Order: sequence, then C-alpha cells, then structure tokens
Amino acid sequence: MQSSKIRAILLFLLALAFGVLILGGYLINAAKPPIPVKTVSAQGAIVFTADDILNGQNFYFSHGGQHIGTIWGHGSYLAPDWSADFLHRMGLYLAARHLGVTPEKAGSFSQADFDGLKPEVRASIGAQVREEIKTNRYDTRTGVLTLTSYQAEAFNTLKEYYTSLFIHGNERMGIQKEIITAPGEGFKLSSFFAWLAWAAGTLRPNADYTYTSNWPFDPLVGNEPIPGMLIWSIVSVILLILGIAAALFVYLRHIRQDDYDTQLILDFPEPAPTGSQKATLAYFVVAILLFVIQIGMGAVTAHFTVESPPVFWQPDCLLVRLSDESPRARNSG
Repeated sequence: MQSSKIRAILLFLLALAFGVLILGGYLINAAKPPIPVKTVSAQGAIVFTADDILNGQNFYFSHGGQHIGTIWGHGSYLAPDWSADFLHRMGLYLAARHLGVTPEKAGSFSQADFDGLKPEVRASIGAQVREEIKTNRYDTRTGVLTLTSYQAEAFNTLKEYYTSLFIHGNERMGIQKEIITAPGEGFKLSSFFAWLAWAAGTLRPNADYTYTSNWPFDPLVGNEPIPGMLIWSIVSVILLILGIAAALFVYLRHIRQDDYDTQLILDFPEPAPTGSQKATLAYFVVAILLFVIQIGMGAVTAHFTVESPPVFWQPDCLLVRLSDESPRARNSG
C-alpha cells in the first residue's frame, strides 16, 4: 500500500471508529440508571441501600457472574436472565395482590394463573401492574427510591426465593448448590437483582421507555419494543453491508493491484516428503485423535454444567461423579 491517499483514508476511518466508540461510551455513562442511596417502602422503612446493591453486584461477579445466569441480556451459558426473571416475578406478585390474593399465596401466582383470568379482569389487572411498575418514584434530589407497599412485599418474597434457590441449587437451571451459604448473601444478591429489574421496568424521566429501552420484552409489565430499536436494528445491518461493500470496492480499485504486482524470483517445485517427514504421520494421527477426544470431553462438560445430574446413570461408571469434581462445582461456594 504505497498510496498516501489510501493511508489517509484508512487513518481517518480508524480515528472515526475510535471516536464513535469513545462518544458511545460517554453517552452510555451519562444515561446509565442511577443507583439509589437508599430504597424505601411507602411507609418509609429502608428496604435496601446503595451499598447492598453494590455488594450484591460484587457477590454475583465473584461467584461466577454469567456462569450462573445473565443480567440485562448480556448472555450466559445457563440459567435465566435474573433482571428479566425478577421483573416478571414481581409483575406476577403485583397482579396477585391486586386480585386480592394474600401475601403468603401471591408468591406462587404463576403466568398460567394470570392467563387463566377472564379477559376483562386480565386487562384491568395488567393495567394496574404496568402503572405500578412503570411509574418512576426515584427522587433525583435526595437519591431515594420509593417502592409501593406491594413492591416492597414482592422484594421480601423474592429475596426468600432467590436465597433458597442459590442455597439448594436447581438442576433444571444448572444452578449448583451452596452458591449462597448465608441469608445475608441472599439479601445482597436480591438487592442487586431488584435494582436491575427496577431499571428494566421503570420509565426514564420525561421519556416513554425504560432505562434499558424496554428490554426485556414482557407484556405483563408493559415492555414492548420501541420503534427506534427496530429502525436502528435494520439501519445497522444496512450500514454493515454498505461498509463491507465500500471496503471491497476500495481494495479492488486501489489496493489489490499493488498486492499482486510481483515477479516470480524462484519457482519451488512440488515437495517430495523425506523419510523423517513421513515418520511424523503418526504424530498427526495421534493429535487428531486427541482433538476428537477433547471435543467429546467438552460435550460431556457442557452437559453436566447445564443439566447438573451426572452424564451416565450407572453407579459404577467412571463419569458418574464428574459433576461433583468439576471446577465449577468446587468454586461455586
């Protein structure tokens, strides 16, 4: 690449790309959801504080992070998205309480129960749930977030649920036992999940979408895709295709000839393997076999990581106790 013009174009594109990344980072930091100094109930009792949220975040990441689920749609190999899970479970709890269900039974109110309501009742209850969750009760002057009475009840119920889940584990989710060893850890983790769910369900000030742009999709709590997200998703794909086309055009028009404008100096004939080179054939055969075994063991590891129960059910099988000896099982506590 000898053309100074091409170098200038590539340097400009490089600077532009990093400029967009830096600007995007600045805008994301400026628009991030606030962490309340304290979160209180409608009666003024402290539910949790900013320290509880941050300690819960530290606990989550120090005990596997996305190996024990995901948050805000970041993705994980197993377990649910805890921000979406907490938000949906809170929505179901609020629906149950608005129906007149007692706090003791509201925690077991399911999506099937909600879907089984008469359409007019479901619409009325759904509207109340959406109004309660969407209303932003964060005071920017004091840094205090106020929960409704039902939301505070839901937090206490869900705190018990998540504490039990991470203490006893769940084979269907692939959650190992004793990730949490004390109720205090469950409280911190639930505080973190509650804040994530609040940001995902509550409208931004002076906006008609949440801090996470209505993610996750959840009609129960009123999270529907916003038009801008759909439009920019399409635009981004079009821009990607145009960018690839432009790069190929510049290469074929201005660079390719420089790369291929060469002269043959020495013509190498087709090599004839020597005896020592042929002897390495056994090495490559063994390497290929080991690679295949590695793939198989990876499948085994993925299986008992996600499913938790042993791979083979015979009690005398060598692999029957692999789930107890996996690094994830040893480090989950």
